[in-house]
Amino acid sequence: MHTNNILLFLPLLSLLLSHLPHTLATADPSSTSAAASAALKTLNVKHPLEYASKSLFAPLSTPQLLLRGAALRIASDLTGGTPLENLKTKLNLNPKSKPGCDTIKTLKQITAPTKENPPLKLFGKSTPFSLCPLYVGSTSRLLEGSLIGSLFLTSSTITKRSCLKAGLGPLQSSFVSGIAGGIGQCIVMIPSSNIMTNCVKNNLTFKKSVTQIYENEGLPGFWKSSGTLLIRQSTNWSSRTTLTSLFRKPLRQFGLPGEIGSGLLSGIFSSWNTPIEGLRIEMQSTGNKSYEDSWEKVKEKGIWRGVDVRMMQAGWQTVWMVVVPNVMGV
Repeated sequence: MHTNNILLFLPLLSLLLSHLPHTLATADPSSTSAAASAALKTLNVKHPLEYASKSLFAPLSTPQLLLRGAALRIASDLTGGTPLENLKTKLNLNPKSKPGCDTIKTLKQITAPTKENPPLKLFGKSTPFSLCPLYVGSTSRLLEGSLIGSLFLTSSTITKRSCLKAGLGPLQSSFVSGIAGGIGQCIVMIPSSNIMTNCVKNNLTFKKSVTQIYENEGLPGFWKSSGTLLIRQSTNWSSRTTLTSLFRKPLRQFGLPGEIGSGLLSGIFSSWNTPIEGLRIEMQSTGNKSYEDSWEKVKEKGIWRGVDVRMMQAGWQTVWMVVVPNVMGV
């Protein structure tokens, strides 16, 4: 048996033998536990739970961060991220859409069964809606998700570690790491978001969307509206990581539901930058390079279009990309 394991039981055994008569008469579990912990400390032996948590959630290497980031983002997209992204884009492209009732109306229109999009079958019976349109551009989305998930978790985690080592507090470190993670994503996200927006706007497959953009605009077409996306991503994730840290303090006492709640709340409140998202979609869908002209069109259509869907999407992504790594000790 390992030395630490032997030493672990010696103080507990001696404590039990020396206090057995008294314990039988007046049992006090809290004092016994405290005495056992004190005995362990005198022998410099790690508590088994402390040892397990440190061994299971040890700092990940860069390859491990890349793989975990990809897996988490793909899981986020498959379980709701892609449908919410498509619905949000449709709402922003519709000049008359408003939060609330228009969201439900647009969702019904998108999911209406057609010849190309057969109805979903549950228990052998057809339902009045199709999920296929909600997953338009999934190839682009999953490819994008795996890459940006890797870039986000790796860059944000490494930045956060560096900030903490430099003496910054947890809140400031979360803010800086969120900016780093958001900007890191843009290497992949700028071209893929242009492809995705074109897929949704024109109901095209991934391959046809790429071909159309290249034929009409060449390589620069994949990098439209890069400035707005950089601003959106940096504000997105700096808000989400910082707010999660704030909400986490009072909610941690509720365990896992509290952790999830901190992510959902931070995602909802981080949607303050929805007007920037509207500007990004306007510039990418029209090819307009003028911020002023595009902003005027966004104001005409409504700067808060799709904010309800964006809140849901932001909350969902924050749970997967911020809360899960926090819980796992990344």
